[in-house]
Amino acid sequence: MNKWTTTVLALVVSAMIVLTGCGGGGGGNGSGDNGGGNNGGGTNGYTVVKGEVYDNLGTPVKGVVVTLGSGTGARQKTTDVNGKFQFELGYQVSVSSLYSSAVDPVFKVSTKNLTDQGYPLIPITYGGTEYSQASDAGADIPLPFQVYYLTGSEADLGRITVKYYSEGDGPPPPPF
Repeated sequence: MNKWTTTVLALVVSAMIVLTGCGGGGGGNGSGDNGGGNNGGGTNGYTVVKGEVYDNLGTPVKGVVVTLGSGTGARQKTTDVNGKFQFELGYQVSVSSLYSSAVDPVFKVSTKNLTDQGYPLIPITYGGTEYSQASDAGADIPLPFQVYYLTGSEADLGRITVKYYSEGDGPPPPPF
């Protein structure tokens, strides 16, 4: 082998080693803003899906029901006082196992718990798109594909916004 061939071969092997180390990890945009990505460590193989619900003025909303899955696999969580929800699915449980079909997997967001306080089924915004609630079951929001295929790590759905009122109409009535 001549010197030029050896140099090229060494560069190719070095590039392969470097690129092999860069292939992992994924998804999240770091801002927690509708990233739908994997936030990495801390789950020790447990599958966790989390998110947060705020109103259109940036106030956390308590009592919003979020459903992940369909049919008998569906699980529900209600947002806490900080507007947060978290599904802890178990060790190496795939999010896809919660769905009876891979066709158009969605998660649902419902303000049905707020209607007894005079709130209608209000619009939900996620990822820049507004969704309507056709019933108490809530708005069907497409589940990011990287969350659907998640197993053994954590995904943050990011911020979901409920629109109580138009700007200038003032804040919603108590307890918010």
